[in-house]
Amino acid sequence: MSTPADLRDAGIAAREHAADPRLLAAVEVVIEKWADSGREFSANEIREDVPAIARDLVAGRLRSFAQRKVPLIVWRGEVQSSLHSTHGKKIGRYIGAQWVAPEAGAA
Repeated sequence: MSTPADLRDAGIAAREHAADPRLLAAVEVVIEKWADSGREFSANEIREDVPAIARDLVAGRLRSFAQRKVPLIVWRGEVQSSLHSTHGKKIGRYIGAQWVAPEAGAA
């Protein structure tokens, strides 16, 4: 049986698979810019900086960047989504990995 999270992830994956690679690249450039800035950010900020046609790709790209073997971004907590259709749902807040001190004992 599929959970709501499974269904969400499958929908995100299907959208990314069907996306124009140029749109994926546009979203990734914006995420990289925010990661390099040293400021915390969420999908709220990323959506403001990408073309409207690519805004539904933001959540999947953020997850991808955070879940890499060597993550580009690090989860820092949650904020309320500013997207009206989410009804104020909590979304992840991130910062570029280079701005986070390594954990003690990490190799």
